[in-house]
Amino acid sequence: MNTKGEKVYDDHIKKLLVDLLSIDDPSNPEFFYKTLGSKKLAVVFKQKYGIIINHKKIHRLRKELNLTRNYHRHSKHPKKRPKNHDITGPNQYWEADIKFVFTKTNGFVCILSIIDSFDRSIVGVYIGNSIKAKDFINTVKQAIKFRNAIPQNLIIRTDN
Repeated sequence: MNTKGEKVYDDHIKKLLVDLLSIDDPSNPEFFYKTLGSKKLAVVFKQKYGIIINHKKIHRLRKELNLTRNYHRHSKHPKKRPKNHDITGPNQYWEADIKFVFTKTNGFVCILSIIDSFDRSIVGVYIGNSIKAKDFINTVKQAIKFRNAIPQNLIIRTDN
């Protein structure tokens, strides 16, 4: 059914599914619909087309059209806390990491993120074209100010 209460036939839904999942242009904003599962596609159908459809029906129709992907079982990741430090609360042990993300227009962009190991929340972020030691120090200072942390009791670990 659509949001007006009218019946929508399977052939129409199949046509919409094929149209949605056959977009090959990465610059098209709808290109990422290929990566969505049936539950999120049900939300897309309601928001974009006004069609209220169960995720099980979408999965069945995708199977009929051979538009399903192989399912990979995801392992549950346990919370990794440092073994050589006893963490009893927030603002005791932070971890920092730098990632380089490629963009079409600017080349590589550096992302520095600082995470509190106790509650796994991000306490500081820096994004820029390059990253220097002064950028790291300023980001740590902002994170300390943001979290009201006491620097004497704080341990910051990086991977290099």
